[in-house]
Amino acid sequence: MKRITPIDGLRGIAIISVVLRHFFVDRYRPELQRFSPVFYNIASSYGWGVNLFFVISGFLIGGILINNTKSSTAIKAFFIRRIARIWPLYYFLVFAVIGFVYLTTDAPAGHYKATPWWTYLVFLQNFYYNGYIGIVEGKVTWSLAIEEMFYIIAPFILLGAGIKKVTTISLSLITLAITFRYTHFITSSQYLNGIIGFIQWVDIIAIGVLGASIIKSQRIISLFSHAWMEYFAVITIFAILLMASISSATLPPLLCAAYPDITGFLFLGVTISLANGNVWLGRCLSIEMLSTLGKYCYFIYLYHLVMLEHSFQLLGYFHCDNSFIGGVIGIIFTLIAASLSWKLIEFPLITWSRKKYPYQIRTDVTNTREENGLSPLASPSL
Repeated sequence: MKRITPIDGLRGIAIISVVLRHFFVDRYRPELQRFSPVFYNIASSYGWGVNLFFVISGFLIGGILINNTKSSTAIKAFFIRRIARIWPLYYFLVFAVIGFVYLTTDAPAGHYKATPWWTYLVFLQNFYYNGYIGIVEGKVTWSLAIEEMFYIIAPFILLGAGIKKVTTISLSLITLAITFRYTHFITSSQYLNGIIGFIQWVDIIAIGVLGASIIKSQRIISLFSHAWMEYFAVITIFAILLMASISSATLPPLLCAAYPDITGFLFLGVTISLANGNVWLGRCLSIEMLSTLGKYCYFIYLYHLVMLEHSFQLLGYFHCDNSFIGGVIGIIFTLIAASLSWKLIEFPLITWSRKKYPYQIRTDVTNTREENGLSPLASPSL
């Protein structure tokens, strides 16, 4: 089944922001800050890349569940498809990469082994203080743990839920998350500092689910179909860049707590514009480079830090410590491996799971549009 190319392009932008932050921005922080503080804030805000992934995931996965309410195989098909999409690459990382580090390192227990290895097996690594921070290879898995929790509860909440119920649940989660973060900021709780909690991030996914629900309304669809929505997309993109240029640390606690949700709603505006056929924006995001990165983004997200570490080890054999060259080599290795992973593992599994475990066929346009929007994160799954 055909994918939505502009949505892949949107994922491509998200994964570029994450990779550039990890490969270059973190290593050239002083130079970038001297060059332009505003540019540094935009380049270093990799969190908005993760937020964008979450919004897209909530929008697409939420839409699929909402529109397959009457399917007798919806729950079974949903879980098998998510397992086929996420588990193979994730558990290879857990066993072959993270497991190897745990077995071979002599680092103190407070460093690499701050998080028990078994927690990665059941996606509970976020519930241990200092979590993934101690081990580079597992650093990005926090977002996978958030998404897995969402996938576990989503079918039982969204299947059969009407627009009113979905809206109420989404707004409640958003309010709860903002309250949670605000309490964290004003109390400077060490425990909350050490955990990337489900509550602190699920509201971003809920924003995407909210978008999937409200576009079922003909009034909303007609609103986004007006010609002036082309200009709305421009304004939204400008607002996203403006938000990214502002360091959230400089904002008052309440605005800082709401910062992820503000950017999340802006990303939702762009996503809905694409889903409803925004022509110029769709063309921009359909550039082959962006759409290809969007297809590969799950592998890239999950393994780019592993590739970077091995690139520096390779340079070490040649007595070279140039971090820029290491970053370039790391990107090349990552893209080559991501291409092979997509062709040999990911795409065949996606195709198999969709053919073997289909949802009940629906004739409405919305279902077709969202079903086509296969999410690798869904995710990239990120």
